[in-house]
This record gives sequence, C-alpha cells and structure tokens, in this order.
Amino acid sequence: MVKLDSFESPSTDLKASFENMHASDREILHIPKGHANGIKALEPNSKILIFSDLSLEEAKNDNFKYDYKYWFDWEVK
Repeated sequence: MVKLDSFESPSTDLKASFENMHASDREILHIPKGHANGIKALEPNSKILIFSDLSLEEAKNDNFKYDYKYWFDWEVK
C-alpha cells in the first residue's frame, strides 16, 4: 500500500509497504483512507474477501486507477 500525496496526480517516487498473507493464517489487512493498494495472488486458487466502509453508491466516486508500475514490482514472487 502507498500513502498518496495527491489523488489526482500522485508522485511516482512514494514508498510502498508490502504484506504477504497466507490463507491458512486467516489474516485481516486494514488499508487506511488515503492509501492506494494492489493485490496479487501468489498461490493457485487463492481467494480474497474485500470489505469497505463505503456504500456501493459512494464507492463509485472513490475509484482511482494509477499505472501499475508506479510503486510495485509485480514480477516479484
């Protein structure tokens, strides 16, 4: 996850933090407001549940997309 300095035009040199989670641990990861995040499954047949404190209507206005290369190396396993 990355704490954004701007939603409209975030800096590409922000520092990302990473979490590796395993289904057997049944963990919860909280993404604070103001952060961007990405998800990558590392194991076949992985499943994830995502919860939000926004309604579906509110979430329509809270959907920001950024270039996938900005803060993460998606090739890392």
